[in-house]
Amino acid sequence: MSGPLEGLRIVELASEHAAFRGKMLGDLGAEVIVVEPPGGHASRRLRTLRDDIEDPERSLWCGHTTHRSGASVLDLDTLAGGDQFAAS
Repeated sequence: MSGPLEGLRIVELASEHAAFRGKMLGDLGAEVIVVEPPGGHASRRLRTLRDDIEDPERSLWCGHTTHRSGASVLDLDTLAGGDQFAAS
């Protein structure tokens, strides 16, 4: 997607309360890489689910409020997860 932020890479570590900001940056052309905790971003478990099918990929809230160029799962509460994040 092109826009004024094209060429900028954003690493989003935000909770569901701030994920919309990453969406706004992505909509403006930035590449947004979301780092999610094990079990996925909390917004994946929020209702309403598309077609009422229980699946973290079908959360309408998550789909509406996030813009993801890519996603990674890291446990940043562990030394190994922190090391992996720092090495990226």
